[in-house]
Amino acid sequence: MFINKTWLDKLGLKMPTTWDELTKVLTAFKTQDPNGNGKADEVPFNMRRIDTTGFSLWNPFVLLNSLGITTSFAGTSPSFQGIYVKDGKVGNFLESDEYKSVVKYLHSLMEQGLIPADALTREDSAITADTVSDGKTAKSGMIVGWATTDFEKLQDQYVALPSLKATASTPDSEVTWDASQDLTELSNHAIAVSKNAPNKEAVYKVVNALYSEKVSIQQYYGDIPEDVTSSDNSTYTVNDRCFDSSTKDPCKATADRFAGWIPDSATIKNDKASEALREADSAYTKAFANVDETKDVMPIYVRPDVDDQTTITNNNTAVLNYALTKTATWIQKGGVDADWDAYVKKLDSVGLTQNVKLWQKYYDEYTKN
Repeated sequence: MFINKTWLDKLGLKMPTTWDELTKVLTAFKTQDPNGNGKADEVPFNMRRIDTTGFSLWNPFVLLNSLGITTSFAGTSPSFQGIYVKDGKVGNFLESDEYKSVVKYLHSLMEQGLIPADALTREDSAITADTVSDGKTAKSGMIVGWATTDFEKLQDQYVALPSLKATASTPDSEVTWDASQDLTELSNHAIAVSKNAPNKEAVYKVVNALYSEKVSIQQYYGDIPEDVTSSDNSTYTVNDRCFDSSTKDPCKATADRFAGWIPDSATIKNDKASEALREADSAYTKAFANVDETKDVMPIYVRPDVDDQTTITNNNTAVLNYALTKTATWIQKGGVDADWDAYVKKLDSVGLTQNVKLWQKYYDEYTKN
């Protein structure tokens, strides 16, 4: 989560630590013209829409971490379908009291005009336009994103907002944060060589070259010497334009999805993207300390067999379409308390309970040793 620190300072506000404090800050963002242009054009919480296919990165349900449910919204994690783990027990947050609490909170923000009324239908391009604005006058008070580089020329105004408590009485030990890190270690961004590949020795020479230091640098950052300058002592300096999305001459790199290896012995200077990520991650150090990477997260290596995965996928179609359609209605119009019991019953009837049992089986099998 990123918040406009420049606006906080201008309005004499402290960094929020609870949902109530965040509401007060967002209200000030809406009503006190923090960008100083005399227009009511501030978007207090520039929230991304909720897709009926599941929970991907950047969605507001990272607020579940305020209530002790550790999300993992990147890539192939079953967290996208609501699956979570707490103390080794698998559940689905779609039918949890914590989920209901987040829905009610988001509804309260929308009801007060602190989330755009069309937030659940806007295209990503509209959110990006508000996030980067004209590069001079900020519009977004808060977003869920990647790093301060999301704001481009406005990035100096923003800082990462540490994981919030739901209430002031929430124990510090219950506050967590999205744990997608192991995906980046074990994801499919590398090379696999078929055991039946012809001319295998030639293939291995290509792979070996890709994993060499200088070729890896060029895959990740851009060409040497046009995009990256190199010295004889494994020190590389990245060109500023590699981080400017408006440039007409972008650096030629595959970015973070590359087949290579940059060793610790290499020194990279002016790596603004990594610096921004490290700065953002540092805000969550305290919350990450409350997460057991096995007992509180579904490890990325846990995989159902083909038949059970088919069952899970088929169930998810009905579960997510129903649950997220209802969720959108609740955020916009309220009514979650009145609908809740019937909603949970419906989810169980269309396969949610079966999916939880299957994931528990595979979680136990893969983590028993």
